[in-house]
Amino acid sequence: MRATWSKPYLETLLSLINPSYTTLSDVQASLNLISEIISSDYKLKSESDVFDPIKMTIATQIIDSCMSYIYKTDCYLQKDSSQEIFNTSMKRLNELSVLQLWQKPPGPEAYILESTNLEIYSRRVNANQLNGLETIPPNGPIIVMQSRSNSSSGDTVDIEIIFWKSNLLVS
Repeated sequence: MRATWSKPYLETLLSLINPSYTTLSDVQASLNLISEIISSDYKLKSESDVFDPIKMTIATQIIDSCMSYIYKTDCYLQKDSSQEIFNTSMKRLNELSVLQLWQKPPGPEAYILESTNLEIYSRRVNANQLNGLETIPPNGPIIVMQSRSNSSSGDTVDIEIIFWKSNLLVS
C-alpha cells in the first residue's frame, strides 16, 4: 500500500471500530476510508509497487470488524446499509487477494491475509500445475482443483479464496 498510509494510522482505525462499541456511522466511515485506500492501490498499481503484507492484514482486519458489526446488528442483511457494507467489504477483500499476488511469480508459495473471522488465500501457479492442486482451508475439507483446459505451461492462474473461519450468523 502507498507509504502515506502508515501502519499506526491503520491500527488506530482498527481500534476505533471494535464491533462491541461501534455505531453504524463509525463502521461506514471506517469502511469508506479503508475502501478508498485499497481501491486506490488496486487501480493505481504499477510494476515497481511492492505491497506491505502487514498493512494489508490490518486492512483485512478492519473489513472483518465491519462485517462482524453488520452481522451482529442485522444478521440477515435486511437493511440497505448492511447490504452496502457487505458488498463493499467483499469487493475490497477480492481486491486485497489480487494485491497480495502483485508481481509474484508462479510457484508453490501461498499468500495469506489472516483475520479473526476470515482468511484470504492467494496463490499463483502455472496453468499446467492446476489439475490436482490441493488447498486446505482452516477447519475445512481438502479442496482439489481440476482443470479441463489445455493451457500451455507459460500461462498462469491466480487462485483467490476467502475462507470464513467463523460463522458470523451465530456470533
